Amino acid sequence: MNTFTRIALLSLLPAFLTAQTQISGTINHYAKVNDIDPCLAVLTVNDADGFLSGSSVLILQMKGASINSSNSGSFGDIDELGGAGLYEKNEVLSVWANQIFLKYELKNAYDPSNAVQVVTLPNFSNAEVTGTLLAKPWDGESGGVIALEANSLTLNADLDASGTGFRGAQTAVVNSDCNVLTNADKFHYNITDWRGSPKGEGVAFPVQGKEHGRGAQANGGGGGNDHNSGGGGGGNATAGGIGGKQNVGGFGCDGEYAGRGGKSLPDEQDRLFLGGGGGAGHVDNAGAGSAGANGGGIIFLNVNTIVANGHSIISNGLQPLFAGGDGAGGGGAGGTVLLKAGAIEGILNVVAKGGDGGNVGNSVDRCNGAGGGGSGGRVITNQGSLANIDLQGGVPGVNSIQSGQCNTPSNGAQAG
Repeated sequence: MNTFTRIALLSLLPAFLTAQTQISGTINHYAKVNDIDPCLAVLTVNDADGFLSGSSVLILQMKGASINSSNSGSFGDIDELGGAGLYEKNEVLSVWANQIFLKYELKNAYDPSNAVQVVTLPNFSNAEVTGTLLAKPWDGESGGVIALEANSLTLNADLDASGTGFRGAQTAVVNSDCNVLTNADKFHYNITDWRGSPKGEGVAFPVQGKEHGRGAQANGGGGGNDHNSGGGGGGNATAGGIGGKQNVGGFGCDGEYAGRGGKSLPDEQDRLFLGGGGGAGHVDNAGAGSAGANGGGIIFLNVNTIVANGHSIISNGLQPLFAGGDGAGGGGAGGTVLLKAGAIEGILNVVAKGGDGGNVGNSVDRCNGAGGGGSGGRVITNQGSLANIDLQGGVPGVNSIQSGQCNTPSNGAQAG
C-alpha cells in the first residue's frame, strides 16, 4: 500500500491571544474569494461574516492544474499545477461589506476562477480541545480545512477532517445499450454517453466534453466504464487504486475497463492539497451501484507545545456505501496534515489513510466491479521523530458472493 511522509523544516511564527480557551466543533470560518486586488491586497468574498480586524487568515487555492486530455492512459496526468495548492498566512486589516482588506501584500498570485478561499486562523495562548475539532466539508467553493495556532494545545479529543476533501463522483444511471461486442475502452466520454461514469474531483476542473470515463481527473479517481465496472480510488501524494472489472457468463456484457486511480501529486512543500475523490461505478440500474467517496481535508497546526494525551490528528478518505449490484465507487484519498510544533508531550497519532474501495453485491453467475482503494495522505512536519503516523492506502473493495466469474474477490480492483 502506498504511503508518503515528508519532513520539512518549518518556522514557528504565531501571534497569540492571551486567554485560555476550550474549543470543539468547527472553529474556522470560510469564504469563497470572488475577486482579488493584488495592488491593494483586497479580497472580495461571498460572505465576510466571522472575519475580524486584527485576526489571522489563510488564503488557499484549491484547483487550477491543467491536465493531459488525450484518449490514452496519460489522461489526467498533470501538465502544470498552476496555482493549485498554493497558500499563505495573512492578517485582516479591516472589513467593509464583502471586502477583506489585508495587512500584507500577497506573496502568491491567485486565480479566483480556480477555487480560491480564505479561512480564519484562530490564535490561542492555551487551548484545550474538549470535543472533536471538525472542518466544514469542501463544497466546491470553500471548506475542507481545520486551522489554528497556539502557544499550548492540550488534546482531550481528536482533530478530524476525514471526508471533508475533494468530493467523490455521484452516480449517473444510464440506459446501457451494450452487447457482447461492445468495447467501451475510452478514457473519456461526455456526460450523455452511457459508456462511461463520472470521475472524482481533484485539483483540475473537468475537461468539457470529457467529464466521464475511466481516465483519472488529476488526483480524482476515474469512473468505471460500461458495463458495471468499478470506480478508481482518489490520489494525493501517491496514486489511488484502479477499480474492479465486471465479468458475466455467456453472451452478456463484460466491463473490462474500470476507473483508473487518481494521479499522484507533485511533492511541493509550499502547497497543500485535499485528498482526491473516488470515481463512480458504472450504473444502469437505479439504486444498484455506488458513488465515489470523499477524500480527506487539510489540517494546519502551528503550535509551540502539544500535550497529546494519546489523541489523534485525523484526515482519512472515506469508503463508498455498499453497492447492491452494478459498479461500486472508489475510495477517497487521505488528506494533508501540516504540523509545526516546538515540542510534543505524550503520544500523538497522525492518521491520513485512504478509504477502502466500495464493496459490491453480485449473483453467482456474474462478478460486478468493486471499487479501487484511495491513496494514503501526506504529512509535512518539523517533527522528525514522529512515531505514530499511519498513511496506509485503502484496500480494494470485494464482491460479497463467491462467483466463478470472479478471478479474485476484488476481480482486478487494487489498493491505494
